[in-house]
Amino acid sequence: MGGAALFNMKQKDKDVLFKEKLLSKLLSTIEKHFPKLEEKATTDFEKEIKKYHKEIDDSKILFFLFVRWFLLKYKVGDYFTLIDFLSTNPDLQFLPREMEFIRNIQEFKESLFIVKEISAEGKIVKIRSLIDRKDYQIIMVKPFKQNIKEKVILATIVKRANGDLFFFGPVLGYTKEEADKIKKEFFIKK
Repeated sequence: MGGAALFNMKQKDKDVLFKEKLLSKLLSTIEKHFPKLEEKATTDFEKEIKKYHKEIDDSKILFFLFVRWFLLKYKVGDYFTLIDFLSTNPDLQFLPREMEFIRNIQEFKESLFIVKEISAEGKIVKIRSLIDRKDYQIIMVKPFKQNIKEKVILATIVKRANGDLFFFGPVLGYTKEEADKIKKEFFIKK
């Protein structure tokens, strides 16, 4: 991409490009420090995916569900998550903006949400957590065009550098009855 094209990009498009490149860099760093860990984790993820109570055939959705789980929940030696490891800036390779993004990811919020409102253009989504009852406003880069029956979603939200919230990884829709099963799997400690 030439400099002029980058200069003419909208800030939100730059943010998407930045996020995609940073995710690649994060996964490469993990592979460098923990060779074959990603491969080992896929076995655990096959068990984890059952908690979603959905048949997920789309490889892109599966990949991003895996990446989100791998970074945020997979523990190395039962001690720390990979995003916690990355926040130490191993090899001092992450730039300040990247470190800020990593810290924001560490403060993720995963919940079942009820979609309260979607703006006409689909770029602002107002949601309420069914777990802590707090309201959130998500700013979308691309229009939110999922047809969500009963408007209950399982999602992870993260803060951008400018303070806006965004969905980190796939958003999965559920009926209220299905959401009760998900609540037990993800949010009620056994």
